[in-house]
Amino acid sequence: MKNKFNPTINGPALSIGWRAKGKFLSVAALFLGLCLPASAQVPQGWQKLTGQAKNYSGVTDGITGDRENSYAWSMAFHGGYLYVGTSRDIVGQVLVRMPTPPNPWPVDVPVPTDLRGRICRMKLDKSVPTWELFYLPPQLQNQMDLGYRMMKEFTSTSGKPVLYVGGAGRPYCQMLAIDSQQKTAVPIFTATALSVRAMAEYKNQFFWASEINKQPTIWYSSDPLKEYTLNPATQYDKITVPNDWFTGADGAEILDIVPFNNVMYVFFFNHDWDHAGFWCAELSKVKGNWHWELIVGDQTKGAKYPAGMGRPENGGATPFIFKDKMYVGTISTTMWRFLLTGYMDPNNIPPTGTQLFRFDKKDKWERVMPPSSVTDETWVEAINGFANPLNLYLWRFAEQSGKLYAGTFDARIALEEVGMDLSSLTLWNPKGFDLYSTTDGNFWMPEALDGFQDQFNYGARTLLTDPSSGDLYLGTANPFYGCQVWRKKAK
Repeated sequence: MKNKFNPTINGPALSIGWRAKGKFLSVAALFLGLCLPASAQVPQGWQKLTGQAKNYSGVTDGITGDRENSYAWSMAFHGGYLYVGTSRDIVGQVLVRMPTPPNPWPVDVPVPTDLRGRICRMKLDKSVPTWELFYLPPQLQNQMDLGYRMMKEFTSTSGKPVLYVGGAGRPYCQMLAIDSQQKTAVPIFTATALSVRAMAEYKNQFFWASEINKQPTIWYSSDPLKEYTLNPATQYDKITVPNDWFTGADGAEILDIVPFNNVMYVFFFNHDWDHAGFWCAELSKVKGNWHWELIVGDQTKGAKYPAGMGRPENGGATPFIFKDKMYVGTISTTMWRFLLTGYMDPNNIPPTGTQLFRFDKKDKWERVMPPSSVTDETWVEAINGFANPLNLYLWRFAEQSGKLYAGTFDARIALEEVGMDLSSLTLWNPKGFDLYSTTDGNFWMPEALDGFQDQFNYGARTLLTDPSSGDLYLGTANPFYGCQVWRKKAK
């Protein structure tokens, strides 16, 4: 018989633990400090910058009053503005792809009308947040930018900062450039792939990733916009992965690239469901040639650790550097399948909560959540996802004033809205994303467990700290009434 999760209320605080064989294991003693006020409230210091300031759950937002703006999919600072790239109708598109679309249509899900992604922006120096729609891609017969999932500013040796924006689309994706004049976004790169979602700066060059024939590929340039301006037909330099790494018919995708310890760490999602689990590799230049070293992946190909760190459900990974170590949150393979296919067996929904790892400059990996000291698989299963089996994604991290923040994707309301029966799962925390913080990487405190008092905010999709002010920004995933943007000012 599996151990059952038992939340208990002790006065104004919530104590969490498991009962197993008559013994009580306190999660707080392991890694969580769940001391929450009896009445839910928005964490101190956070200010809502979009839509309605109060009583906003179930009220149209989407930054510019556009409910179909599902996710604040990406964020970046550029030229005195906060830029936000959105995606469109995420849950609506899943419903359309289901074997039997719902009838009647759920009132909490907007009917898709215009799937083109948007780029919005807000002037940072204004006391009252004011948003504008900066870019709407053209409606073309054979192309569609469904959203913008990555942004990064890069300053070339010429000294001109450019904001690069990675798009997702069909039948191909684009990378856009917004120069210092900031008048519009210019497509400068196209690939016959789903998206451009990984970008990095390394040794005065800009790197971005997509696929060629479903094989992950990295392109790079010391000045991509200038190179395109001089020759719109330019062929950027590229780096391919070893031919024997991803041999399945559906290939793989690069989720992120992060420079660390004088090399680049590249994180992969293997689309071969029979060999699931994220991969991670080091990429460096040795004697003028690009060199790969596999760290996490197929151990028959030289990996130090197994794919997904030995757990196939750890399908993808999101990295962030904090206090000289790389923290790696995971993405549930189960949820990835659901989003791609629109189908999940309602009688077999495994508790596939996310996990969190970290590694040092010697590539020594350890599990942080659940703690590596927890070895009993039943307890590990219970602690996954910060003790929430439907926290299926550690979406993004950010640091502010020596504190690391981690935001989750809580799939509960999405699954309920599409008609899933979750009665087989023991769920204790409310609907909406969770936001956790830590100062040492070991002891994690909950900042919020209810999507900032909005059950429809199912994800803390973007987290970003302004290097100039120290202010922390959070963009939500809300495919029901539209995404939101929040700010926590530096003290």
